[in-house]
Parts: sequence; structure tokens; C-alpha cells
Amino acid sequence: MRNLFTILFCLFAIALGAQPLTLKYENATLPNDATIYVQSPVGASTTTYVEFVNDKQEDLFFRVRKQVLTDADPGDITFCVDSICYTGNMSQELVIVAGESWGSDDLGRMFHANYSHQNLGTQRVRFTIVNADDANDTISFIINYTTTTGIQDVASVSKLSAYPNPATSSVTLEYATNNAHNAFLVIRNLTGMEVFRVPVSYSGKSTVDVSSFRAGVYFYGIESDGRMLSTKKLLVK
Repeated sequence: MRNLFTILFCLFAIALGAQPLTLKYENATLPNDATIYVQSPVGASTTTYVEFVNDKQEDLFFRVRKQVLTDADPGDITFCVDSICYTGNMSQELVIVAGESWGSDDLGRMFHANYSHQNLGTQRVRFTIVNADDANDTISFIINYTTTTGIQDVASVSKLSAYPNPATSSVTLEYATNNAHNAFLVIRNLTGMEVFRVPVSYSGKSTVDVSSFRAGVYFYGIESDGRMLSTKKLLVK
């Protein structure tokens, strides 16, 4: 009976589309083989961050596999995970403990792919997370890189808002940018000290827990390549 239960449980997991990790991009869960779009002018470099979450009840041993889908030189697209960077197509075996998240609180451990946009056009690369104990247990995502001339690609913010404002326990920051790369959503206090930072893409929302913030005035905005594009005031009660 126990063996039958185990078999039924495994079949149920397969039917649900079991996968080794949960992947998140800009706080949103990625479905399997989702595409992330990245655009940048010629000569610029971009870094794309993806959060790895092990929401299982056991440690996971895995590898990350890179597969360039277009004609880009594989060596032009590097990736880093758990503080180690790779120029090849496969990471070493890694382990993420049960219930752990390699997220935005530790960018060194968070997966990030790097690409130097040297030629006009579009390049695509697939990254696949492979369970080290079961090669059929995988989840993947694609990064679609578009390289432009940069003539009209001046980074700017077309939308930036916070609600509720004033905030007490949490605040949702909504944003939209034009041609921003290596961009982050940043919150600083009146003294200029950074209290929150998360990587962002072109548009989206991010909900921030401010329950531990001291009451007072803060400033939030979008930073691109180390330069603040726009800032607004946030009041925390």
C-alpha cells in the first residue's frame, strides 16, 4: 500500500508539472520557458537578475545550463550564481537548502546573466535549472537581448508613483522607464542612506514592507547605470 501511495504521489506531482525551483523576476513568478526582454544600446552591458526559490521540504542539488539560441558567441553571455561566475555552458553542482531563497537581499547569490551589447540585432539564450538527481526535472527561462543604435535611447522615467502615500505597513511602487538598463528601484531616507533596492526592468510594480521603517520622509526613484533618473517623496507614518 505504501509503495502504491508513493507511485500515485509521484504521478500526481508529474501531472502538476513538478519543477526543481520556483523562479522570480521583478517579484513575479516565471512560468516554465518564460521570456525576459532586455534592451540596450550598442556598447552597453546589461545584468539581468532572477531569484531562485526552493519551496520544497528538502535541499536541492542542481546545475544551471546555458544554451545560446542564436548566433551570439557563447562567451559573450556569462552568468553568475551563488557568487561564482561562468563563461561556459554549465555551472558546477550547487545546493540551495529547503525553504531558502537566493533573492534581492543578497545580489551576490542571486542568479544574474551579463551581456555586452556589441552588435545590432537580437540574441536569445536559454538558461535551464537541472535537478542533479533527476535530469528530467528542469525549469528554464529565456533572455531576449535587443541591441539598438542608441541614437534615441536616452534613459528616462515615464511613470513613477507610490500608493498608499502616506504608507504605514506597506507601499506599492509603480514605474515605467524608457531605455533604462542596469536599473534599480531605490528608497533612501532623508540622510541619503539607502534602505531598499531591487533590480527592475522597463515597467512593473514592487510592493515594499515599510513596517520596520522609522516614521518620516523618504525618497524613492529609479537608478540606471548608477544615475538617479527620477525621485519622488514617500511619507511613512
